[in-house]
Amino acid sequence: MLIHSRIIDYYRKNKKEQLVYPFTYFQQDDDNNFEETYLASNVERGYENIESEDEISLFKQRLNEFNISLDTLVKSTPKHKDSIKLCVRIAKTLSEDPILFRRLMKNKTIPLKELLKLVDVH
Repeated sequence: MLIHSRIIDYYRKNKKEQLVYPFTYFQQDDDNNFEETYLASNVERGYENIESEDEISLFKQRLNEFNISLDTLVKSTPKHKDSIKLCVRIAKTLSEDPILFRRLMKNKTIPLKELLKLVDVH
């Protein structure tokens, strides 16, 4: 498990650098051919997939703390652009206010009265 975490940390740290390959990356030499290099990058993608799966699993666990499933979240997501922007603004306000955020995490419900004082909702 420790090795798994360190590999994920390594790929997170070097994520930007992994997207840029030098021209020598594609050159073939006696010791390393293009197929081996390509397969090596597939292994890296495999680790990225594991990382994504771990993040999704953690996200599902956090949602479950609020009795929300991923399916319910998707179905409840607003469809109109204005509604989405409003939800993002509300979420940002909630996450940036330490008192409201603490109440949200403690009670597992949104402190509506206090939040509505901070956000202009029509």
